[in-house]
Amino acid sequence: MDTCQRCNQEGEDRRTLWMACFYDLSELSVPFKRVCIEGEYLELERLEPGRFGNLPVFKKTDGGISKHGFYTLRVCKECRADWMDSISKWFYEPPKVREGCESGIFLRENGAIIEVTEEEFHRRENLKMGRSA
Repeated sequence: MDTCQRCNQEGEDRRTLWMACFYDLSELSVPFKRVCIEGEYLELERLEPGRFGNLPVFKKTDGGISKHGFYTLRVCKECRADWMDSISKWFYEPPKVREGCESGIFLRENGAIIEVTEEEFHRRENLKMGRSA
């Protein structure tokens, strides 16, 4: 029996979603379980910044280093279908237009730098601290 990482249903027929975008997806609150390249399971390694640019770095079981890696999730067919639907919607929806507000307050959000108002900055900080906005 295998458990879907998204809906927690147990079953025998699971699929592995493989994601690679040359960005550290551990920033997300998604429970990625394994990183695998060419049949080898690898461990995410936190090395000194800049050693391999902005690529995620993975340490091979034999001690070598790989610059390329995949994030994986084990899911059921229904959750895989939801994931595929989400990607399709994302691709065909018009991109968000992020206009600057001239606040001079810039934040990193999923790898992009965005400008936010002072009110938005305080709202986000309060949410991080567990306080209501």
